[in-house]
Amino acid sequence: MRYRALLLDFDFTMGDSAEGIIYCANTALRGMGLEERSREKIMSTIGYSLREKYIRLTGDMDDARGEEFVRRFVEAADADMTRMATLYPETLPLIRRVRTAGMKVGVVTTKYRRRITEILDKYKVPDIVDVIIGGDSVDNAKPAPDGLIAASKALGIPISDIFYVGDSHVDAQAAESAGMDFAAVLTGTTPEEVLRKYPHVAILESIGSLDEILKL
Repeated sequence: MRYRALLLDFDFTMGDSAEGIIYCANTALRGMGLEERSREKIMSTIGYSLREKYIRLTGDMDDARGEEFVRRFVEAADADMTRMATLYPETLPLIRRVRTAGMKVGVVTTKYRRRITEILDKYKVPDIVDVIIGGDSVDNAKPAPDGLIAASKALGIPISDIFYVGDSHVDAQAAESAGMDFAAVLTGTTPEEVLRKYPHVAILESIGSLDEILKL
């Protein structure tokens, strides 16, 4: 089918902010008097909300401590995340091809909405996407489908006409719950055998391989 809109996850789909996430997570943990976590451990939490990230890093379910981690992470991210984030080389060319084909483009991510706008501003393309739904834009972040549903409503395009691309099982679960067609990319940390367990149209090396699926 010919889709009317493309939605993209950010981390490990459109770009890479892993170094910033590792830095901010460990800054927050140190500020709380906790030990830093390994790069691998923090990388495994990318894609989850900050509150869930804290639980997965520490096993601590305490709400107050979780909120402290979120606050400290955001403070560090406000200072350094945008500087440390990069877009993949194929991202902007793909988005331009999609828009030239008459499709809308959006970002649905657990990152805060302002972080995505800052990154796009850094690359001097503030208006290259039509909608940004961040983790702070909805009550329930991925793997809940709320962000994808919100993007569908904001674009005025039904879910059946939208294609979502992400790199993790969190993205796959959100697409499945929303009833949205999904493709996985292998630029993240989720193994291909895990991604294949979820409904998908394709599993691709990167978003640069989307042209045939989107009929560009």
